Amino acid sequence: MDCYLCFQFSIFNFYSYKRYPKGINVIFIKKSNYIPMLISILSFTPITLISYEQTGLPLSDLLIPIGFIIYLLFFYTQYSLYISSIIFFSLLSILLSSLIFQQEIFYRNLFSLIFLIKPIFGFFIGYFFINTKNNINIFFKTSNIVILAFFAVCLLNIITVHNGIVRSDSYINGDFLGLPIFGTYGVNSLAAFYFICLFLSFFNFDFLNEFKSQKIICALNIIIITFFIVSSLSRMAILGALFAHLFFFLDRNQIYKSFSTLFFCILIVFLVNHFDFSSLSNFTEAKIDQIKLGLENKDLNYISSGRVALYYTALNEFFTNPFIGSYFGGYNSEISGFPETQGLSPHNMYITTFWKMGLIGGVVYFYFLYNAAKNSISNDNLIIKKWLTRFIIINAFILFNLWDVLVIPNYAFIFFLLLGIFSKNHENHTTKKSDATRVFN
Repeated sequence: MDCYLCFQFSIFNFYSYKRYPKGINVIFIKKSNYIPMLISILSFTPITLISYEQTGLPLSDLLIPIGFIIYLLFFYTQYSLYISSIIFFSLLSILLSSLIFQQEIFYRNLFSLIFLIKPIFGFFIGYFFINTKNNINIFFKTSNIVILAFFAVCLLNIITVHNGIVRSDSYINGDFLGLPIFGTYGVNSLAAFYFICLFLSFFNFDFLNEFKSQKIICALNIIIITFFIVSSLSRMAILGALFAHLFFFLDRNQIYKSFSTLFFCILIVFLVNHFDFSSLSNFTEAKIDQIKLGLENKDLNYISSGRVALYYTALNEFFTNPFIGSYFGGYNSEISGFPETQGLSPHNMYITTFWKMGLIGGVVYFYFLYNAAKNSISNDNLIIKKWLTRFIIINAFILFNLWDVLVIPNYAFIFFLLLGIFSKNHENHTTKKSDATRVFN
């Protein structure tokens, strides 16, 4: 009942803000204090709801239908029009492929489209529900606690139950209170989640600096998550984490904190070193040997674990049909080193987007990302501006180039959720400034 009332008041607030600004805002804040907490819990607890073969849905997907409803309710807004255009051109590429190549529209084409589009609705969750200073503080405080609870339990589980971390080419062990963790199959997917939690911990350390207890939680999060990222042996996540630590290190008055963090990260590695990490060591040695052999043979594709071949084939298919791409049907060509291509992706967000959608859909998709990121970074809060700029830079130059992270459900959902929160926060500040100017004039 409370949830229904909150949603009802929230919609009423959206339509009636200009007419009844003070009264509606009071009702909205009173009714929605617990909603940022719920959103945070669902977003940062990467439990698998449903899985089929190698495909799964995380807990955060429970919020997608609400984001979709908000998108439909406010269809005329700028961001909704961007997303409508993305969906339209994506569907058009699928339909044109059936007409040009006389192929049936397979369900996997539509599922591939849904998996790429659905995390975007997280933008509306952040934009609509976490749109006041109070709600933003509640959201980030809760996320801090949820992240610590998740990683602390996982660390104890790894040490006491599994007696160490087991890492293979496509799997990393572990569970959360006996429940399956989303992304354990497909290590980079889970490592991407590690990275975004680490980055938020750095952000929270600055953003929630008035609360000592929160800073302690942030410090613990940074230490534990760094250990998990290093143990994942994901080159993408490790490189992203190095830059996150570097940014933190370069901040004024943060040098001693960064050294302390590094010390505790080394300490925790030594503390758990007596457990069985032999499989992790063997995998590390195999990866090092792979790089050495690749360098000796001057084989970049071997060093990149086949990524270069995936890039080349996807780009070749895109340029063959630039306006419809692969029409969400996956690879249509054989790839050396891969006995089966079904379910494979280029492991590069830029290539994946244009390859799947085609030229027009890809341009609209990245134009939407550019506008959302630009609005978010234009924030008046210097801490938000600083850390969000860093987050966008690391994503644009590292994560997007090494993994199609915006197709990973929980990472992508949090990514768009943050853009929605900070875009709305920027708009609120802009509105207050314009109102103050009108009053002054």
